[in-house]
Amino acid sequence: LKIFEIAPGAVELFAFQNDETLGESASFKTHGKLLMTTVGQAVGLLRDGAALAAFLTSIAAKDPGFNLLPEHFPVVGQALISTL
Repeated sequence: LKIFEIAPGAVELFAFQNDETLGESASFKTHGKLLMTTVGQAVGLLRDGAALAAFLTSIAAKDPGFNLLPEHFPVVGQALISTL
């Protein structure tokens, strides 16, 4: 939920945007589990820059409908770092 504290409007980028109680949303919880799995995989590749780049590129190519913009990355980075 940290990302939505930092940037409340970010919730509009997600399918669970209309769920009344975000923290209890099944869709939100599923997304969170997938995100943590992906972050874990990326962390596991930190010592292999080429493999990490290929992994991250494959994620970006899976769904161009994410509508991610460069200005989103600092918010995501801040949210991830604040959870460490």
